[in-house]
Amino acid sequence: ELFIDLVDSALLDVAVNSTGSIAAIATGSTGILIVNLANPLNPMIATLDTPVVAFAVALSSDGTLAYIADGGGGLKVASLATPSVPSIIGSLAVTGIQRDVVVANNVAYLADQMGRVVAVGIATPNAPQQLDALLIGRYTFNVAVNENTLVVHSADSAAYLDVIDASIPTDLRLLSDGTSMAVDAAGGIKGLAISNGRALVATGSQGLKLYDASATPVWR
Repeated sequence: ELFIDLVDSALLDVAVNSTGSIAAIATGSTGILIVNLANPLNPMIATLDTPVVAFAVALSSDGTLAYIADGGGGLKVASLATPSVPSIIGSLAVTGIQRDVVVANNVAYLADQMGRVVAVGIATPNAPQQLDALLIGRYTFNVAVNENTLVVHSADSAAYLDVIDASIPTDLRLLSDGTSMAVDAAGGIKGLAISNGRALVATGSQGLKLYDASATPVWR
């Protein structure tokens, strides 16, 4: 069992590359931690401060780039080519408060707390470009991606899921005729993923729930 003592950090999100050799951890106001797991028995840890609050992080499949949802600081792109010396190489100012980020097909998708999902082109890491922004209309906290489908968690007095067609990143479209699905999420939604057409929702006090992430989401 590998134990890394990070007790002094607020751990908000974690991402791992495809080979499991690099992990990145979002630590809020202190930025991110980079954990080099090339030698699992002797992991090497580096830090990278970000200007605002690192709420979430995603990695490229090879682990050489990190994409950071930096709250009011927009999107930050960091090079991890040398994991011991990470550096920010790209930035995009995005209106709102970016709370989550996922990456697919050279596009980063941001959950903007102020009620939007923002698509950002990242084919050129040092010059990310906003492609589109889709209004959700409620506080938006989590986003998950599977190929060309996004699932978004938003909330007002209740929690909701929305399914988005991202097959054209410059033209994001709500599925299910724009009808959001209210979900029973007592204790709050703590995590969100999508796989094989199903949204997996981790709730604070009711365990894991599964929803159909089709055009008309229903309880599974």
